[in-house]
Amino acid sequence: MDEVSEMHQLTQWIAADELPTLGFRVHMARQV
Repeated sequence: MDEVSEMHQLTQWIAADELPTLGFRVHMARQV
């Protein structure tokens, strides 16, 4: 159960890290 919780936490971190990156890519794409 602890392992599953850890995996879920890791997934949330990746998602939180990926969203700003995606927004940044869209922002840069609009600049061009």
